[in-house]
Amino acid sequence: MYSTLSTFAIGILVAFNWSKTSSEEVPVINSGKKFSWFNYKAKYAFLVRSKALLASARALYPKQPFRIMTDVGIVLLMPPEFSDELGCHPDLDFNRPIYEDFHLGIPGFDVMNTSTQHLLLSVIKKQLTKSLDWQEIAVKDCFLDIVARLSSRVFLGKELRRDEDWLRITKEYTVDLFMAAVQLRICPRFARKVVHWFLPSCRRLRARFVEAQRVITTMIEERRRTKEAHCAAGRPVPLYNDATEWIEHEAEIKGMAYNETQAQLGLSMAAIHTSSDLLTQVMLDLARHPEIIHPLRKEIVQSLRDGEWKKTSLSNMKLLDSVVKESQRMKPGQITSMLRWVKRDVTLSNGFHLKEGTRIRVDSCRMWDPEVHEDPDRWD
Repeated sequence: MYSTLSTFAIGILVAFNWSKTSSEEVPVINSGKKFSWFNYKAKYAFLVRSKALLASARALYPKQPFRIMTDVGIVLLMPPEFSDELGCHPDLDFNRPIYEDFHLGIPGFDVMNTSTQHLLLSVIKKQLTKSLDWQEIAVKDCFLDIVARLSSRVFLGKELRRDEDWLRITKEYTVDLFMAAVQLRICPRFARKVVHWFLPSCRRLRARFVEAQRVITTMIEERRRTKEAHCAAGRPVPLYNDATEWIEHEAEIKGMAYNETQAQLGLSMAAIHTSSDLLTQVMLDLARHPEIIHPLRKEIVQSLRDGEWKKTSLSNMKLLDSVVKESQRMKPGQITSMLRWVKRDVTLSNGFHLKEGTRIRVDSCRMWDPEVHEDPDRWD
């Protein structure tokens, strides 16, 4: 009887929620008291237990939209069935919430500069896509160092790939940026342009940027002197096949002014911690499942049997691709995706209305859905 009543109650909740035809009518699952101080408690609760909050909300509203108070304000969470429709909708903007969430216009957050991000996007599309003794190590720190060096070699060439100051800055700046951004979001919006001058995390972020500017400026000036010397001597000018040159070339084509430090920190921020986190998780999963290591090694050896990399080498590593994707499924970088800002009122295919100014995300719950994945909590 109790199970029947529970099922009936959940059915009423689901029907009630989809009877709401507008994003403004959908309930907020963790709203604070009506006159609470800037919803501080609700925002803090989201930061420390967001996964549990989302799980309880999914239980109440399965495959339904719901709103949640986050550190950036109220966000409408849409079920994954709408990902295709929302992902390509022209009236849903990705950039605006990023700029707001990372405080564009406040000193220290300069890496989020709009023109720099557009320049980097163009460069990425055109250029970037082309001992045996037992030791115990902190595996994530080790992989962070490896990825930082590899990224620096691609982005800045040989000069800074082993520069300890630059490698430290690239690793620490991203951490400082996210910490400062989160702490500043807790403050009411009207106070942020004053508070940031006194917040230790923001002061540390500005200092890190100045330090990065010193390193990058020194390297670029040295390159320019080398080019000028070769040109004056009638010798071929050195060609640097790295992101520094690609960005400069693309900026010349577009007639754009840009800040070299913002561009390099922007690339590092996007590449280093995301890649090292994924690499760490894959290696930990392989350590838990050593039976897959031999088949992986065999596939890699066969793909590189002639001793060199080709365009088809990675595409032939099907098992490796599956291993990486399974680790991403089990531990994604985020538990929601597709952040968007509604630029103007939108009506979805099922008649649901998105109000202008609404922040939306899509739930990633399908990655652990037993209807999609057999035994979804098991790495397989």
